[in-house]
Order: sequence, then C-alpha cells, then structure tokens
Amino acid sequence: MNNATFLGRSHSSGKYVKGDYGLMQFYISAAATPPPGPGTLDTTSPTTSISIAANYLNAGTSISTVLTTNETLSSVTLYYSTSAALTSPQTCGTTSNPTNGQTLTCTIPATDATYYIYSVGTDSAGNVESAPGSADDSIIRDTVAPTVNRSFSQSTSGYYTVGSTPPVFVEFSETVTVTGSPRITMETGDIDRDAIYAAGSGTPRLNFTYTIQSGDTSPDLDYTSTTALSLNGGTITDAAGNAAILTLPAPGSANSFGASRNLIIDTTAPQFSSASLSSSGLTLTIVMNETMIADTGKASTTR
Repeated sequence: MNNATFLGRSHSSGKYVKGDYGLMQFYISAAATPPPGPGTLDTTSPTTSISIAANYLNAGTSISTVLTTNETLSSVTLYYSTSAALTSPQTCGTTSNPTNGQTLTCTIPATDATYYIYSVGTDSAGNVESAPGSADDSIIRDTVAPTVNRSFSQSTSGYYTVGSTPPVFVEFSETVTVTGSPRITMETGDIDRDAIYAAGSGTPRLNFTYTIQSGDTSPDLDYTSTTALSLNGGTITDAAGNAAILTLPAPGSANSFGASRNLIIDTTAPQFSSASLSSSGLTLTIVMNETMIADTGKASTTR
C-alpha cells in the first residue's frame, strides 16, 4: 500500500480530499472539483474585509456592506461595535458560501450611534480569520431631524425704509444643508413679503434676506406665524438626510425674530396737516401727520 492514494469528498462542503498514504500528505481542494494530486494541507487563514457605501443611516436597522475576500469561503460573519476599539463586539449577520464582491447585510440595534463593522471569514479548509484590531468601515445611525432653535436679527433697532435689506437669521439644532430657495413670510402690513434664503448651507445658521418695498409697514418686524418658514420647492436636511422640522418660535415670543430687535418698517412719506403763525409773527408752527425730526435747530415741528 506504499504510495497508494485515496480520494474522498465532503458531503457538507462538496470539497475533495486527496491523500498519499506513503508520503502522509493530504490536500483539500479550494473548489468542488477533484484535486490533481496530493498537496500541502491548507492551514492559512483567509483575509476578508467589508466596505459601506453610505456614511449615514437615517431609518431602519439594515446596513448594506460589500465583501472582499482573497479566497473561497465557507462562511463569513459580520460584527459591530459602538467603540472604535471594537470592545464588546456583537454578531450582526452570517452568510454561507459568500463570494467576492457580494453584498452582505449587517443588522444593528434601533439606537442612534456610530457603528464600527468588520468581517471574520472561514475558508473551505476550516481556517478561521482572526478578528482585526480596527473596523473595516463605520456608519452613523442618525434618525433625529434638525429643529429650529431661534430666529434673530443682527440689525440695529430703529427705522428702516424702502430699499433696506435687513437679514433674517434662523438657527437650527445642528448643521443643515440647503437646496433651492426656502423663504420666510414676514408680517409687513397689507402685503406680506418674503425673506429669501441667501446663505448658510453647511452650518446651523441660515441667512434670509428681506428687501423692503413701498407700502411695507411694521411697528416691530416679525414673521407671520410659526409656519412662516417654507421650503418653496427646496430642501433643508441634516447630514444623514433627515428633513428639518420648520416650526418657528411664536411671533413675539422668546427666541423669535421680533423679540431679538425692534425693527420699525416705515415706507410712507409724512403729510402736511396745517400751519400757523404766532401773533408776533416770529414763530411758524407746522403740523404734520406724524412725528418729524428737524434737520436744524431753528425750527420745531409737532404732530
């Protein structure tokens, strides 16, 4: 029986085993095809990794990963940890007979956090890959929508008239990205005007610009209501893609635009009412329909 060989096949894996009694050598095939002859026993662990296309997950618990492997595997197991040091890893998915480039699913808890994910493969010879020292990839689960913290003005309190462009700021609870032209409807008298988005995408603070037009009036400029901020076909989202909640503080309340400054909008020219001369003929009194500010010290005006 010296140098006699044998050939066998595993019922579970479908792989072939070939041996030489005389040489005491055995060979396990890497595929479900008969090996050409006795060889070296496979004792080398596989090398695997996964990659994640997305940076964020804003709904659900399923993460799609793509497998990279250097050899045929009998199985691969995915693990996650909420620590970059991979402490207390948890299994999040196992796949039998995976192939290179295959999409694998890792199921995580329904808890917002950063998840660090890695793979451990087992080859057809039963060699198990060692757990890595760092994650293959990571993803942030964030399902919380940004909200408005406050609206405010940085303009000086006082009078503003036609052509002025007092900015209207809205500050969110986190950094937001803007597309299109969101707007805020301002309370400006008979015709309400819009403050149009101007800048701030990529920060928590957005800048809207209101241009004062003829006929606008307000004793203390504010927006019309808590729903005055609208998307106007655009979007306001956080990094994870969560759509912002657009509710503004109630007009006149703490953190509202009107409460931050007193911007008086006056675009109506004053009108003459009457004039009278004193008995001495030295004093001329002119009455206007509103309070005036004299430009010299030689005359006084009244309303």
